[in-house]
Amino acid sequence: MFACHSGVACSAIWSQAVKTAGLHLERAFCCCCLPACLHACRQAGRQACLHVHPNRSRPGASSCCAEAVRSMSQFNMKNMANLVWAYARVSYPCEPLFAAVGERAAAMLEDAEGRLLEPGGPDGVEVYYDNSGRRVERHANAENGGVATERVELRDGSVLMRDAPGSSNRLFVPQNLSDMAWAFADQGVANDRLFRLIAKRATIDIHHFSKTSLVDIAFGFATAKHYDQELFQAIEEFSLPMLPDFGPAYMSELLWSMATLGHRPGETFVMAAMEVTWTKWERVTSDRNWLAKTIWALLKLEADKVNPNHQLLTAFNDALGADDMHEKIVSTPSPQQPSIQSESESAHNTGQQPTQAGNAQ
Repeated sequence: MFACHSGVACSAIWSQAVKTAGLHLERAFCCCCLPACLHACRQAGRQACLHVHPNRSRPGASSCCAEAVRSMSQFNMKNMANLVWAYARVSYPCEPLFAAVGERAAAMLEDAEGRLLEPGGPDGVEVYYDNSGRRVERHANAENGGVATERVELRDGSVLMRDAPGSSNRLFVPQNLSDMAWAFADQGVANDRLFRLIAKRATIDIHHFSKTSLVDIAFGFATAKHYDQELFQAIEEFSLPMLPDFGPAYMSELLWSMATLGHRPGETFVMAAMEVTWTKWERVTSDRNWLAKTIWALLKLEADKVNPNHQLLTAFNDALGADDMHEKIVSTPSPQQPSIQSESESAHNTGQQPTQAGNAQ
C-alpha cells in the first residue's frame, strides 16, 4: 500500500492498476495519488484507499471520484487521462467523473495547445493556467517582431516574463489522447464532441505518436465505434514504415481496429501487414486472441484479393482447419481487456505508460 505523501504523482495510480488489476492481487493504492485528493488528504492527515481486488469492496473509490469531480478545475490533461484510465482499468463505474472529464478535456482540446482560456480577458491578452497550475498571461506584442510574450505568476509570488512558446507547444502528449479515448470507450461512455476533438488533435500531431500511442488510439476509437476518416488515414500512413517493428499483439489490434470501423487501407499497407504477420507467424499462433483477430481483420480487409498466392493464406487455412476461411470467421472478435503478459519490447518494461490495446507489442 502506498504511503500518503503530498508529492505522489497521479501516474502511480495507473502503474499500480496495471500490476494489481491485471494480476488480481490483493493490493491497494492511495487516493492521494489523485491530484484532486492531494489537498483533502493533507488536510485530513489520513489516506483513503481504492481496493482493486475483484472480490473486495472499494470504499475509497466513490469518495475519490466525488472529490475528483469537485476539484476538476485543478486537473490538467495528463491528470485527467491517467485518472479515467485507472478507473476504467479497475472497472469501477463513475459516470459523474467521466462527464466532468469529458467536458473539461473537450474544452481544452478546442485550443490547439490544449489551453483552457479564461473568458472576458482584455483585447490581445490570453489568460490560462499551465500544467504546473501557474497563471499565465500571453500578450500579443507587435513590437517584439510579432512574437507574443508571456507573464507567468510563479508560486513564490514573483513574475517571470518570457517569449511565448512556439506553435508546436502542447499541454498534452499523444498518450494522453490515446488513454482518454480508450477509457471512455472501455466504459461505454459516449462523447462525440470529445472523440471528434481527440481525432482532430491526434491527426495534426500524428508524427509525435509512438507505436504504443498509435495502436491505443486506434483501438479506443474502434471500441467506441467512432470512425474518423482523416485520423485513420493518418494512422495508416504513419504506421506503414513502422509495421516491421510491430509484434503480433500490436499488429492484430491495429488491423482489428481498421477492419472494425470499415477503414480500407491501401494495398501497400495490406501487403506489408501480411508480410510482417507471416515473418512472425509462430508468435502470432502462440495466442488465440491475436490469431483470431489477425485472421478476421486481414480477411475483412480482403487480403486474399490483394495477394491471393501469399503463404499466409495457406497458413490461415491450416490454422482454421477449413478450406473456406470466410465461412469460418463470421463475426468480429470482441474487444479484450489487456493482458499483463508482455513481450520484451512492451511499454511495461520501459517505464512508459502501458498500452491498452496490447501489452505484448
